[in-house]
Amino acid sequence: MPSDAKMTELAGLLSRLCDGEIDAAEGDAAEWDRLEALLLDDPAAQNLYRRFMALDVDLAWRAAGRPAPPQFNRPASVPFPTAVIPDSSACHAPLSSLGSFLFSYGVAAVIVAVGMLVGWVCHVPVHQQVANDVPRPTRTPVRPESETVFVGHVTGTVDCVWADPKTGTTNSARVPLGRRYAIASGLMEITYNTGARVILQGPCAYEVESETGGYLSRGRLTARVETKAEGKRPNAERNLQISKSPNPQSPSPLFSVRTPTAKVTDLGTEFGVEVSKTGVTETQVFLGKVKIQGRGTAGSLLERTLLAGQATQLDPRKGLVAVSISEISRRRFVRKMPAPKPSSLDLIGQVDYSDTWSANSPTRTGSYLLLTTPESLRVERCHGNPPRTWVFSRVSAMTTWPYDDSPIKWPGFQVQGARSGFTETGVDGTCYFGFEYGLRDDFVVQFDAVQSEDRINITIGDQPATIYGDRSLSVFFRAAGTSYPEIGVYTPSKGEADAGIRSGIPIAIQWHNYAVRFNLREKRLTVWVDGSCRGTIDLAGISKGMEPGGSWSALPWTAKCVTVGGESEKTVGRLWTDNFRIGSPRSDLPKSH
Repeated sequence: MPSDAKMTELAGLLSRLCDGEIDAAEGDAAEWDRLEALLLDDPAAQNLYRRFMALDVDLAWRAAGRPAPPQFNRPASVPFPTAVIPDSSACHAPLSSLGSFLFSYGVAAVIVAVGMLVGWVCHVPVHQQVANDVPRPTRTPVRPESETVFVGHVTGTVDCVWADPKTGTTNSARVPLGRRYAIASGLMEITYNTGARVILQGPCAYEVESETGGYLSRGRLTARVETKAEGKRPNAERNLQISKSPNPQSPSPLFSVRTPTAKVTDLGTEFGVEVSKTGVTETQVFLGKVKIQGRGTAGSLLERTLLAGQATQLDPRKGLVAVSISEISRRRFVRKMPAPKPSSLDLIGQVDYSDTWSANSPTRTGSYLLLTTPESLRVERCHGNPPRTWVFSRVSAMTTWPYDDSPIKWPGFQVQGARSGFTETGVDGTCYFGFEYGLRDDFVVQFDAVQSEDRINITIGDQPATIYGDRSLSVFFRAAGTSYPEIGVYTPSKGEADAGIRSGIPIAIQWHNYAVRFNLREKRLTVWVDGSCRGTIDLAGISKGMEPGGSWSALPWTAKCVTVGGESEKTVGRLWTDNFRIGSPRSDLPKSH
């Protein structure tokens, strides 16, 4: 798609988004996916998105009869989109006069503002203006045929250890064409949009080559082919319509697995494929039948059809050799994903409050929304407890596309829910946010955050959104290699004390899950990072700033309010958070480690 056509399509989708006409929950998932695909890895598209959201928010405030709030400060790197705002010749009224008009005529002005926004999208050549306004990317332009195409989802992982961390993924993550997965151990299941399910068994390496297959370079997988509707095998005509082949000259409508020595194509099947270290391909058929093709000795073309209960090995030195399937051999292939184990991240038994930062977006897909409205300030789920309201030390935004003007690149959507909204704080990246709690004296606080260059903190105290309350107690988390403790405890009157615990965080600017159990009855704090218990802090053993013989266990801590957040150095200038939860400790958690 040419660049101008792409920008026109993006402008249309953004217009529908601002008008509330795109709702993933109502069946508009395809439009959401297309919007995301247009934004991925395209700075010009991302810039247009930011400008569109800024204009939409500005118009909303003007429609309310007052100027945009002082909290709505756009970063200097994202100037207001003057180049794409229609002038008087385009809209018959300059934007500067729009505010006074709206102020004078109230409700009628809302219609005018919406009409102007729609008119701007429909009548102004947005793609030409954006092309003249935004800087050109320095990398090679992406060709239309290389635009991201998603062919399925990751529908399960069990004990996955990644041989190549760059290929790591999470449950529910979408699977794009060309994606490679390298697993050292564990299991991972991919469900293709066609209904095919593939279970990868570590150690293995697998690449998604098409909408109907992939390349297994080593290791073992099991494939089961069925449609999304009632588990029936798709017919060839339907499959041809929804499939793409890497080689247009030889399209393959059926699901297939390619290996270094063979190609295994399903004919209505459940089958297993294993590639040995020497490149030998073994295939076992559990249901239906498959066709195997490959090269034998002297380059001869080999082909065979296998039925249920049959197996074969293809070795270029020996050709196709029939193999007897013993019960032991059959069990080598995992045909069904085991039931998921309780996640090590599930540290909370009964949840009291939670928030995934969907703010006031009814579709939970989010956008650039300031956390200033009553809906966005309220703690999202109360779980039967009194409603609470977030208090922010600095205004944040809930967004699905963060500003990326810092020297260190945004680490991406690496935690569950991050694609559905998370908080982002700019300026110097320092932000604390909290709310009134006071329900328990033994509880766990958990949330996700991008580890900043400075610290992430979890705090209790008598005031929300601060670490400086009179009765506040904070746990600080840092990456290794700084001059400060990796895990520290802090109170304003005594300063920070080294807890003597390693955080296990090697470098900054990556997502992690942070958790602290505050057992105020026993004056103990237990700390987790990414579900791994890092240790227990006994406040009776901390004496910094106390009189001889005294300890922090004697200080008057309170859980009246709970706060999370952090501080980031200006070189990053961002703080990102997601997935807050607080509640009782899980019943099987030990009181200390």
